Amino acid sequence: MFRSVKNIRLVAVLVILVVVYAGLKLFKNTGRSKSFREELVVIDTSRVNRIVITKSGSSFEVSKDNDQWKVTIPGNKKVDATGTSVNNALSALLMIKPDRIATRDPEKWVDYQVDSSGTRVQVFENNAGTLDLILGRFGVHGQQQFHTFVRLFEDKEVYAANNFMGISFPSDPEGFRNSRFLQITSDSITQVTFNYPGDSAYILNKSNDRWYIGNNQADSAMTASFLSGLRYMNGSDFVDDVEPAALINPTLSVLIQANDLAEEVKLEAYSHPLYGYILHSSYNPKSYFSDNSLLIKIFKGQSELLGEQ
Repeated sequence: MFRSVKNIRLVAVLVILVVVYAGLKLFKNTGRSKSFREELVVIDTSRVNRIVITKSGSSFEVSKDNDQWKVTIPGNKKVDATGTSVNNALSALLMIKPDRIATRDPEKWVDYQVDSSGTRVQVFENNAGTLDLILGRFGVHGQQQFHTFVRLFEDKEVYAANNFMGISFPSDPEGFRNSRFLQITSDSITQVTFNYPGDSAYILNKSNDRWYIGNNQADSAMTASFLSGLRYMNGSDFVDDVEPAALINPTLSVLIQANDLAEEVKLEAYSHPLYGYILHSSYNPKSYFSDNSLLIKIFKGQSELLGEQ
């Protein structure tokens, strides 16, 4: 008798626990309104052929043309975009996972920068629009947590997307272009020829693991710093309003020979009345830059590499 009563009590407790658990699940599910979207970004990256980005009232387009991505720049000119940059941008969008609704009040959109101050991203698959999203203000919560506020263009709800960094999505054409000026294994370099005006030209040559300029041994620390700086170089400012045909004879040029290069790399600087110098590299022959930091890193005087004061 006592055992049967005890069993009944256990069954009753289990029933109560099941009811409580079901109630909690129901409460949790109904705690979010029917307007809460579990997913904001649903795109098939293999079908995307066009992206339109609008920032501060200015728009540009990234589109696929015969399997080559192009990006529009001022003057409605199209230049090459890199497939890697497009794939990275789409992957960033797929990282958006809504965590909570920050507001439904359009008057507060400005606080979250999901109004005209945000970055509007329109994605098209086979020319059909599949996503229209505004990336807003970036924020940090806790010690190592971050979020970005986002809003679907036609919706009122502003969502906080945890662990998504809005700045990871390019908001200007340069973010989709090939800005690499030079990439080389510095240890493989065997000779650097500096072609300068007049009699200031010289050759930095490696012999028996030592570097020489003529018969003079170069300063090891200065030379190592120079060669190390050549490994990865990115240009910061593209020059698109000067025709390459107008750039005839470079004022300065550097030829780099290396064991792992099939042919030498040529780096050139053209004097220009507006830009000072326009820089070009055979490593990225389609791009031209105006960047004083590259000028300083590449075109060294021999006194620097000899360690002369």
